Amino acid sequence: YFVLGAIASGMLLYGMSLLYGETGSTLLSEVATGVAKAGNTPLVALAVVFIVVGFAFKVSAVPFHTWAPTGHVAAPTAASMLLAGVVMKLGAYGCLRVAMVLFPEGMGEWSNGVMEC
Repeated sequence: YFVLGAIASGMLLYGMSLLYGETGSTLLSEVATGVAKAGNTPLVALAVVFIVVGFAFKVSAVPFHTWAPTGHVAAPTAASMLLAGVVMKLGAYGCLRVAMVLFPEGMGEWSNGVMEC
């Protein structure tokens, strides 16, 4: 789990640094405004991929979920509780929070599909 967590954190850091390079700000609201002004440039699209895949590793989404059972079984009880209670929830919250704030036009497509269910 440590290696995959490090890879996911590196992807998140790289995606966020791409957005910082594009907008020049570290505040989430200013980055969202800068991304909206920049439009769908290849750099922003690459940042979206790194951020979403990084959070997908953290939340243990379907293509990246193979570490979860092994990690929970091999870890001590306290570490498994921390993993399930904090890290996985943080990944889901971060994906929704970052994706909804930074990429609202992309989330519009997702919200339409969710509302139909």
